[in-house]
Order: sequence, then structure tokens, then C-alpha cells
Amino acid sequence: MKISAKLLSIVASVMVLLSIGAASAAALRSLELSERQIEFLGTNVELGGEGARVVCNVAMTVRLPERRFSKRIFNPLGTVFVKVLGQETETESCIENRGFVLRRELGGTYNINYLGFTGTLPNITGLHIQILRLEFLVTAFEGRVRCLVRTNALGTEKVERGSLTSLGQEFVLESITVVPVESLFPCPRPETIHIEGAFRAVNRTVSVRLL
Repeated sequence: MKISAKLLSIVASVMVLLSIGAASAAALRSLELSERQIEFLGTNVELGGEGARVVCNVAMTVRLPERRFSKRIFNPLGTVFVKVLGQETETESCIENRGFVLRRELGGTYNINYLGFTGTLPNITGLHIQILRLEFLVTAFEGRVRCLVRTNALGTEKVERGSLTSLGQEFVLESITVVPVESLFPCPRPETIHIEGAFRAVNRTVSVRLL
């Protein structure tokens, strides 16, 4: 009986180790997207600070050098190009409130990192990404306030039934700096800056799978 009990104990220990090993192997596996370029469109995206806000339509294009990437936190994924739609001049395509106006393209091209996922493997429900050093210039009160905002933006790409559907709704901003640009009055405090709005995927279906 003692031998049988000891044998059962050893078998149980081996099974636990194997299950841990399988979980670790799954954690180390890679993710693969079906496309290297993903288009997102955000309507009524709100940028605000100090109680003022501007609402814009914004396009985002994510470009990946490879469709496959490791699930390592802060792993570089590629770039994202961000543009306010219809903005051909410095006077607007955005709806303003209290004179808060976006005066140029929302940045340009920025690097993005992979931060993790939500869900239980192999069923992934979201991919967390980090947009690095996003910047935009805002003005208020007929140009008397002009401020350059720089920040990292953290967002989640929603995955439904194995396909990317949207990005957003509320972005978490970190490392925010606000720099006056020939401003006659104080700029918004960094802690009041926010970006809100959902971006839906608009190109063909982009599938996500665990390898």
C-alpha cells in the first residue's frame, strides 16, 4: 500500500508538472494576424483638457512588418499612422467647444508595442497595444493658447470570434507632457488631457490566431 501510495503521489506530481509545462508553452506561443495592414476609422473621437474638448473623425492605419509576433510584453509590433479626416487647412474638420481646436494632423506615424491580451487561451478577446509618443498641437481662444501635447496612449483591439473588430473606447494616457508654443495663456494641465472614442476596423476581416 505504501508503495502504491508513493507511486500515485509521483504520478500526480508529474501530471502537475506537465500541466504547468503545457500552460507555460501556451504562454510562450506566438500570435498571428491574417493581414499586415489594418485600417481603423474613429467617428466622434474626443480630445479634451481643462473642461474644453474637440470632436473629430480620425483614421488610423496599423502597419506590421510581420504578421506573426511573440506574446512578449513591450514587443515592438510596427507603426500606426494617425490622421484627422478632411483637415486640409488649419481651420477645421472638427466640432469645437469653448474654442478648443485641433490645428494640424493628429501626429503622423508612431511606433506601437504589444502589451498583452485578454481572454483565456486559446480564446483571445482583446489585444492590448501601446502607441508611443503620440503628439498633437491644439489651440484655443483664437490662437491665444497654443500647446503641444505628447503622450503614450494605451488601447485595446477588441477580438470577436477570432477577428479584430475595433480599437478603443477610452485610451489610457501615460507620460503626458504639455508644452506651450507661443502661448499667451497657460496650457491645460497634463492630468486633464484625455482621448475617448472607438475605432472600428474597416478593411477586410482580420483574423487573430494562436500558433
